Amino acid sequence: MKFSAFAARVGNEIFIECISITSQIYEKQFRFDLREGRYSRINAIYGIDSCEHKEDTDLIDFVTIHQSDTIIVSSVNGTNERRCGTNILPCASIDHGLVHLTSDFMSQMIVVEESAIEEEINLKEMSLSSKNRENCEGEVETKIEENREALITATGTVSMLRVSFAFDSNFISSHESLTSPDGGILEVMNCSFTTKQLMEGVNAGLANIPFHIINMEKGELQLDVCSISNLILHKSALHLSSSLPSVIDSFEISNSTISHSLIDINECGQLTIKDFNTKNITVEGKEESLISCLSMKKTMRLANCTMGGVCSKTSKGKLMKLENCLDVKMDSCIFDGSLKERNEKQLNIEEEMCRWDGSLVDVVKSSMVMKVSTITNSPEGGITMRGGNVIIEKGEFIDNNPSIETYPSLRRNVICSDSGTLNVMSLKGGDGVLPNTSLWMLNEGCTLKGIAGEKPSPFFYPKLEDISVNENGSHIVVRFKGSLIFHVICHSG
Repeated sequence: MKFSAFAARVGNEIFIECISITSQIYEKQFRFDLREGRYSRINAIYGIDSCEHKEDTDLIDFVTIHQSDTIIVSSVNGTNERRCGTNILPCASIDHGLVHLTSDFMSQMIVVEESAIEEEINLKEMSLSSKNRENCEGEVETKIEENREALITATGTVSMLRVSFAFDSNFISSHESLTSPDGGILEVMNCSFTTKQLMEGVNAGLANIPFHIINMEKGELQLDVCSISNLILHKSALHLSSSLPSVIDSFEISNSTISHSLIDINECGQLTIKDFNTKNITVEGKEESLISCLSMKKTMRLANCTMGGVCSKTSKGKLMKLENCLDVKMDSCIFDGSLKERNEKQLNIEEEMCRWDGSLVDVVKSSMVMKVSTITNSPEGGITMRGGNVIIEKGEFIDNNPSIETYPSLRRNVICSDSGTLNVMSLKGGDGVLPNTSLWMLNEGCTLKGIAGEKPSPFFYPKLEDISVNENGSHIVVRFKGSLIFHVICHSG
């Protein structure tokens, strides 16, 4: 059916009189394409009823809105109306596009140009990705433009609930991140940051992300139940330098590669990290660790954290580095240096048997209290401490073994230097918990207190059971029987 150019004041194409517009007017009655750009809706379809709407009423407003698991948003070519959200007729704003998304967990919004949220908004059960399709020699290519098309610049409080951020494997970006430039609250809840292919059930490798996923220079961060997987992060995932407090609760990273610290903390406000877990992480930078804290005067709390499964080239602080952080409190944390595959290096026994240079936790001029926590499976060492103050309460050091075949009992738990203070108040298990057992803590100028100060030696002391002396020609053979007795070669003169 084709309408001619009528000029009626209302009901230019159709005017309907019915009993109830609300119950009788619905989409399937209108078979022509309302999305067609050249169709004029002005005065087009009107009606009146004898119940609620007794005046002339625009019936297009009563047609069911377009809904889909994929909504297109364009601030240049879009329009905010009931049929928007398609490639032909995109919505003009993220705010309006949310109305058209279905409630499926895998639903997604594709933002064609930069869009800003100017008021509080909830992004529920959706994936926010960036995709611009262009024709190239007759073939359709998928190109990822600047990440500002994919992420949100918040000018107010942004609440994101059950969001999945999906990035293509060839993601190209500039510098934008999730942030709060005006100093508001950034809430990120039940979110996953992963590859678009993985979300679709296809393992197509890792996606390169050359920007901070979250960059908090101002405002408060509240992150709850979020994960990162299958990404190559060329900058810190979380960069925190805001003077306001932040909370990270239930955060996991897996199967990813990082070139900088995963969480980079620099002179930020009070920070709480709870239920933080890692597995299968490769650290490319030689001096990088999972958590890096630099110059923090406020309190940083870590609770119920399990950090492990990290392949790193760094020596000190593979999992955490603290430098000039004045109040760090850890409770019920596990630092695990074990890997599924480890290439053990051959040690020079004379030089490295009682001296090492690596650790899982590096403490430099910082104050740290570690309660009910474990450092385990680290051949490179447990803690290196250079100045500052460390208190260990109900701590545990297990199997930090350099794997020297001749000396299977050798351990590397703590090196303390530069006039620091180490107070081992109590141990819940592991090395040193039993009487006459060694702590394997090498003291190079620290003040030792608690159990570390009470032991005859903070490092190790042998248990001697028997000595025998025999002459063998011109040689005298002295035999020591006991435990933790290292091989000693005596030269004449």
